[in-house]
Amino acid sequence: MTRILVDLDDTIADWSSRYDSALNRTQGAENIPRSHQHESFDLTTGRTPAEKKIIHAIMAEHSFYAELQPITGAIRALQEMVMDGHEVFLVTSPWVSNPTCASDKLRWVEDHLGTEWSRRTIITSDKTMIRGDVLFDDKGEITGIATPTWTQILVSQPHNRHTEGLVRLRGWFNWREAVMEALK
Repeated sequence: MTRILVDLDDTIADWSSRYDSALNRTQGAENIPRSHQHESFDLTTGRTPAEKKIIHAIMAEHSFYAELQPITGAIRALQEMVMDGHEVFLVTSPWVSNPTCASDKLRWVEDHLGTEWSRRTIITSDKTMIRGDVLFDDKGEITGIATPTWTQILVSQPHNRHTEGLVRLRGWFNWREAVMEALK
């Protein structure tokens, strides 16, 4: 049995659309890049102090994470993983300055996947501490205090388009092939 770890934000939950929507309704955010323009995972790189303040305010919004929409095919892929006999856990990092982030993420999981999945959800600032065989994640370089036991499968997003050397998932329709390639 393969232990599959799956990130939430921009992996199974559409963080980018929610972020872009918040920027579009915020005065003073006109020059802040939208998600399709990101060149790095860090939202504040190259931003002015005023723009950083706007970004941090958006990221601290109550219910920000609970209101994300599922990424096409992600829910079905998770269900298929379980049906195929894999041990599947959701592993997500909190935005620590958002007081409702952790509870929002658990609410999102319950709303879209059910209560059973909230018991399969791990919220941690260091994903290297979590044991697994593969990790689906959109962050190009995941670091922490431990050497990961998992092999990363990079979920394609604009901010990681220049990342090389990882198995890449371009859509949930081929998750099985990505797992097989990562475990070779």
